[in-house]
Amino acid sequence: MESAVVSAVLGGLLDRLKHLMADEEGYTQLISELAALATAHKYDLVSKLGAGKDVRELAYEIEDSIESYVMVREAGNTCWSLRKFFLGWSLKNDLSVFQKKIKEVKKRMIITSNKLDSSLEESSTTPAEFGLGGMGKTRNINDHYVVGLDGDVEMLSSNNLVGGKDKLSVVAIVGLGGMGKTTLARLLFDHHPVQKHFERRIWAHAGVEFQGRGILEYILSDVYPDWSLEKKIEEMESVELMEGIYQALHGKRYVVVLDDIYDWETIRFAFPDDHNGSRVIITSRFTDIARRSPNYYTHHMRPLTLEESWELMKTRLVGHHNHLDMEAKEIGLQIIRHCRGVPLLIVVVGSQCRLRQLEDWKKLLQHLVEHQYEAKSDEYFIDFSYKMLPVHLKPCFLYLGHFPTDHHILIEKLYLLWIAEGFVSKKDLPDISKFDIAENYFKALAERSMVMVQDQEQVFFDKSCQIHDLLRELCLVKAMEEEFFRVVDFGRGNHKRAVSHRLAIYLNMQESAVSLDMIPEAKSVRSLLFYEKNGPLTKPNSQWPAEAADLKEFRRARVLDFDGVDFRVKQLPKSIKRLVYLRHLSFRGCYLLEFPSSFSNLSFLETLDLLVHESCRITIANVLWNFKRLRYLYLPVVFLVQNKAQEYHDHKLKLNGLTELEILENFHAGLCDANDLEMLYNVQRFTGVVDGNNDDLEKIFKHLKHWKIASSGQSSLVVKNFDCYSEKRFLIVENLLTRCKALPVLEIEGHLPRLPGYTDISPNFTEMVFSRSELIEQDPMQILGKLPKLRSLVLSNNAFAAYKMVCSKSDFPELKILKLAMLQRLNRWEVDSGAMPKLAILVIEQCKGLEMLPDELMEITTLKELKIGSMPRKFQDKVRSMAAQVPLRVTMYST
Repeated sequence: MESAVVSAVLGGLLDRLKHLMADEEGYTQLISELAALATAHKYDLVSKLGAGKDVRELAYEIEDSIESYVMVREAGNTCWSLRKFFLGWSLKNDLSVFQKKIKEVKKRMIITSNKLDSSLEESSTTPAEFGLGGMGKTRNINDHYVVGLDGDVEMLSSNNLVGGKDKLSVVAIVGLGGMGKTTLARLLFDHHPVQKHFERRIWAHAGVEFQGRGILEYILSDVYPDWSLEKKIEEMESVELMEGIYQALHGKRYVVVLDDIYDWETIRFAFPDDHNGSRVIITSRFTDIARRSPNYYTHHMRPLTLEESWELMKTRLVGHHNHLDMEAKEIGLQIIRHCRGVPLLIVVVGSQCRLRQLEDWKKLLQHLVEHQYEAKSDEYFIDFSYKMLPVHLKPCFLYLGHFPTDHHILIEKLYLLWIAEGFVSKKDLPDISKFDIAENYFKALAERSMVMVQDQEQVFFDKSCQIHDLLRELCLVKAMEEEFFRVVDFGRGNHKRAVSHRLAIYLNMQESAVSLDMIPEAKSVRSLLFYEKNGPLTKPNSQWPAEAADLKEFRRARVLDFDGVDFRVKQLPKSIKRLVYLRHLSFRGCYLLEFPSSFSNLSFLETLDLLVHESCRITIANVLWNFKRLRYLYLPVVFLVQNKAQEYHDHKLKLNGLTELEILENFHAGLCDANDLEMLYNVQRFTGVVDGNNDDLEKIFKHLKHWKIASSGQSSLVVKNFDCYSEKRFLIVENLLTRCKALPVLEIEGHLPRLPGYTDISPNFTEMVFSRSELIEQDPMQILGKLPKLRSLVLSNNAFAAYKMVCSKSDFPELKILKLAMLQRLNRWEVDSGAMPKLAILVIEQCKGLEMLPDELMEITTLKELKIGSMPRKFQDKVRSMAAQVPLRVTMYST
């Protein structure tokens, strides 16, 4: 582990030195010495000599010295020639000292290197071996396999959920970690007879850090989705929360799943018993979790049989070992015997075997036989899977452990943090962006079942992920052993004094006395991350505490991340301006009213995330153009621009100095100057909004054509209020539709006289939205249905203004989401058999003239959900009748 961490530190330092010191004399020798150390770490030599920590601290010392030099070098003033002399002398002496220290470590390595020759062979890896050689060729990591649970689903559904007594009953699914409790609960929750039987279904995850209040808040916000009472929910006592849930569910037949719960007694009175067959499903590691409930059934998870275990194992081998001979099967069967029928262990071990040859299987089996006593514990297999990870993936995996339990981790944020921490290196892959390398690191972890991916329908980096409790526990243990990161949990009084360069601070909305004075290593901390631990709602829950307002002691920090913190009462610490080494600064989901001009001296920033809470209107000082090294910029959806004279009108945000920018999110042409795009040469992903302006749209179109934007990414453009009554304006939109081959997502609001022919429209569109198009002479389905990659389509506000719409056979081959809203004239919709073969979600809203859904929709086996909003009662009844015959979730609502 130590080797992996230090290797990541050295790799990041090498990248930084090459980027910052390309024009300086003397740096070449230092890079050469560091590269030699990095290679040694790859083979685990330095850590076996006990020099890992020394090298890590030396690497940080070098980084501090180099970045201090660069910062002063770039400051510039009339005395620069004199300052350059002194600084040059200082740097030269530092380099000499660093090289001597490196040589001392290398001498120690040479003395014992002959004893470690075998380590070189066992540890050697190449980028291609672990999925970096073939970009984009990774198999679908989202495949989800279930083995051995069909009988349990049918039995529990028939006897205990749909069947059983009229009284409120509790079904407790119990078993050890990794036995599949959550999987079984999810199968029951989505089981077609269960969906049909219950009027209201609620899923709530509690987790290891379960707190009764938090789960009650989540359920109450779920049963009242239209409430705008977020503050009132926060202010309620627990008894009031339970009363609110009780009233909301009273009289309804409901099923509530409480996943991974530790305390049922404190909240059970929130669920009414109306003798109508309502049910509560609990998953827990505690077998007696529901013993005090008057009517309950406990279902114990059983281990998989050897045959079932082998079936599950084979699902992990697909793609690499499709045809196993008798010898491979026999070795595989012997391996899974040691997994004792625990699904998680089978999946993890199977994922490791998938990437290795038969000889490695034999070594694994031999190791299991030699360590039979240790192999009887789940921890043995989890630890083994960690040890099997390539060196470059180990710090990336351990980093997952610093997030709060059951936290939904935005995958793109994880990439940015990995990059800022220096875990992602371009060595051997100079032509690939760090963002793409990080994505392939993540895919490699997911292929090994070390992380669980959520939001399957989203583009990869738009998804979220989670880590299993057992794997997170491993991360915490390893992180403490190697001082990789430390969690400070103020909500639990967990204030242990331990030295670490990375701190994850768990805030608590009920805890106001939070002080960072108790952190003795503040001056050496390089990463500071703040999280709201108890916030199941999609809003900031924790106010920034007054006692923690000063961050000036963390002057060496490179990463500062605030996740959903509320700065309205206690304002953002002004001392952030002193954290001049920051590379990553994020306020995602925060309530933040101002980004001040005093932050303009953060010259090393590479990531700036200002995507604050959607209800917050932030004022941004017009200083972002100063961040010359910025690569990833996430602007808020709405904001004000402040210039030096404190004027807010007729001013646009300047971005013309950001020549290294690769990701630009939420560029609004009304708030940012479209002329600045001319200076952004390296943009690879762009999302923007244009509001009715010809010139701005033409400029954006020009740059979208020339930027190296990946068509597989999530670049998007929203065109608002752009009525095309003139041929000139229509020509601009036509160019967007036909000539922007790298633009996958497009939304157009405004009148269109026609659509280009389907042979002319770019085949790379994956998501399209048309609003107020008023297409009469053309049926858009006949054109858009031919687009080979289109996954999501929305037609709204009379985008189609005719009577009849037709989806022909074989049209929309990849479409998964279709929404038709406020198409006032639509009366008849025809769908041929074979159209939309992958459709999963269909939404119909306020199409008052539509008489009925086509019967052919019920033939689409992938269709899982119908959402019907503000449609006539007669239409709703017909839909219910149709859906009753197939496993389909139907939701009726008012808009």
